[in-house]
Amino acid sequence: MNQLVVLSCLIGFVICGPGWNKSGMGGMDGKRGKGHKGMLPFLQNATDQQKNDFMNIVRNQTLTKADIKTQTEQWAANIGGTVQSSFTEFEANMTRWKQESRQNQTNIINQLPAQLQTLQAIQDDMSLTKAQERDQIMQFFGNMTDRNLARAVKFMSMVGMRPMGPRGSPMKGGKGDMKWGMMNKRGPMGMENNDKDESADPEF
Repeated sequence: MNQLVVLSCLIGFVICGPGWNKSGMGGMDGKRGKGHKGMLPFLQNATDQQKNDFMNIVRNQTLTKADIKTQTEQWAANIGGTVQSSFTEFEANMTRWKQESRQNQTNIINQLPAQLQTLQAIQDDMSLTKAQERDQIMQFFGNMTDRNLARAVKFMSMVGMRPMGPRGSPMKGGKGDMKWGMMNKRGPMGMENNDKDESADPEF
């Protein structure tokens, strides 16, 4: 059970990527982007004082998540109107997103063992040349229609690995070889949070 929880957390990180603020509310600090366009929708019609009041709640490190939920809902109720209705809609969307995200995590966890075995079989096939191995790995990831699953497989295939030194011994620190340095800078297996075709970067 503990292993399943840890795996679920890892998959959640892979799917969502960085973006949770210190309050743990994923963008509820009101600054998801620069300018008015990045503002939380229910703050767009709030006054400066109302925005400050909201910020003071969500940035209060002494409050529990339950406290923040209660106080922000009361904050919205006190204002009423479009601010309250927009806030209520935002909460509903967040709840739906969390449910969908967890369902996606469950689906990916269920598919991971078979996908990892397929990938490892390619890597362990000593009859292949390096070029053939690369081609088969590219085809393996290219056939995946679920990008989140592809990210998770790439990520999990690196778990427990350490960078190798020039003599084949594990390195204790430093950037390591080129592939390890790429993983440090770009995330495991080049998993940037963009629209790049990740199936074209299967290097291990």
